[in-house]
Amino acid sequence: MGSLSSVLKKRRKELGLTLAQIADAMGVSEATVQRWESGNIKTLRYGKMEKLAEILNISPAYLMGWEDKSGETDLGLVYMDLAEMFNTTPEVIEAAMDGMSFPNGIGLPAMKAISRKIKISAVQQDSGLTTDEQALLEIYRSLTPERREKLTTMVRAFVEALR
Repeated sequence: MGSLSSVLKKRRKELGLTLAQIADAMGVSEATVQRWESGNIKTLRYGKMEKLAEILNISPAYLMGWEDKSGETDLGLVYMDLAEMFNTTPEVIEAAMDGMSFPNGIGLPAMKAISRKIKISAVQQDSGLTTDEQALLEIYRSLTPERREKLTTMVRAFVEALR
């Protein structure tokens, strides 16, 4: 199993693609693709990972070096890379993936499922919250910063009106 950089470079050359062609297809600069290939950037957001794998006609798991050509997956590498992507520990990733199956490999749907499970775990660990409070917090955390700000303003206005 290879790393992102070695798999990307090898597969790009196999397909006869240039750095510029990959960059154009990805919507990034040629320098960014070169940094992926040189190993200066070691991980990708899962949306970019999925798109790059599609361009290279390989699975995201193979692109990241998590599985070999036979489809055999090294879960230790998966846990470590996902922990880095989600800014958590490999143990949290392993716990989140416990009981989950990935018949189509570890692609975007699997990443989203893991992400949701990690966020739910974080909410459940917040001490002293009721189930309703946990649900509201989960909804709040799923919003963009702009929508969080708007919601906060609306709730404050509503609470003020009740006084």
